[in-house]
Amino acid sequence: MKVLFVGTRGYIDAKTKWHKRHTMTQISYKKTTVLIDCGLDWLRYAKRLQADAIVITHAHPDHAWDLQKGSPAPVYATKDSWKIMKDYDIPKKDRHVLRAYKKFKIGSLIFQTFPVEHSLIAPAVGYRITANKVTIFVVHDLVYIYKRKQAL
Repeated sequence: MKVLFVGTRGYIDAKTKWHKRHTMTQISYKKTTVLIDCGLDWLRYAKRLQADAIVITHAHPDHAWDLQKGSPAPVYATKDSWKIMKDYDIPKKDRHVLRAYKKFKIGSLIFQTFPVEHSLIAPAVGYRITANKVTIFVVHDLVYIYKRKQAL
């Protein structure tokens, strides 16, 4: 499994050469590529990355707002995130609703959704991701992970 942090900047003005794009992480394994989050300035780049899917941790601007104009791939998000993103230009067939602790598969990657403490306005989740015998946990913003032992 390959993990590439292609964007790490929050919803702030400050940026540097190495910290200029909003949040996006690319997970690749075999022929599967998934992007986690698509912050404010990523949509044109996300198209070039040719992802099989985009998975959202939460609907804050630095994590999901560039999807307002559409998506180059199916989008997976929780019911809470879809409430905030309800007017985004993403066709119904490409909107996948995730439930807490349920596993789902995208290509050769298995995901499991874990609620985390982050924001009351935009509830967040982290993802336990498994590829063959390797498992990682990805979460972009958090204060606390519920069911930590199970997640990690």
